[in-house]
Amino acid sequence: MTLYLEDGSGGMTPEALAEARRTIDGDFPGGIGGYRAPGVNIRYLTPDIVPVTVHATVTANGDVVNEMDLLAVPEEAAGAVRKFVNGLKTGEPVLVSDLIVVLRRLPILANARVSLPAADVVIRRNQIARYEECVVTVEK
Repeated sequence: MTLYLEDGSGGMTPEALAEARRTIDGDFPGGIGGYRAPGVNIRYLTPDIVPVTVHATVTANGDVVNEMDLLAVPEEAAGAVRKFVNGLKTGEPVLVSDLIVVLRRLPILANARVSLPAADVVIRRNQIARYEECVVTVEK
C-alpha cells in the first residue's frame, strides 16, 4: 500500500514524514502504539506537484468597483484562484468550470473567462495540483 502525504504545501519535510510513519507504524519502545495491521506494508511518499498556471479575463462589476478599485481586481481574483488550487487534494483535477465558478463568486466581478488552462488538468492519484501563477486581465 502507498500513502501519499502532504502538509498543505504539496509536500512534507523529512521530519514530518518520519513523524507520520511513527504515528501509523508505532514506536513501541517509545510507548507509541501504531495503527498498521501486521502484514501490511506501507510506502510513505509525498505526491508529485503539478504546477497550475491560470490566465483569466474578467469584467469588473461596475456597481461594486469604481475606477480606483480596478487595481485591486487582479489581486483579488488571483488570490481566489490561489486559494482554490492550493485547496485541492491529492488526485483532484483542476476543472476549468470550477475556476470560472470561483471567479464568478467574487462580488467585484461581473464575468470571467479562463483561457489557460485550455482544458481540464488531469491529476493522477499520486499527484497534487498547486498554484504557480495567475495572470488576470481586466476588461472595462
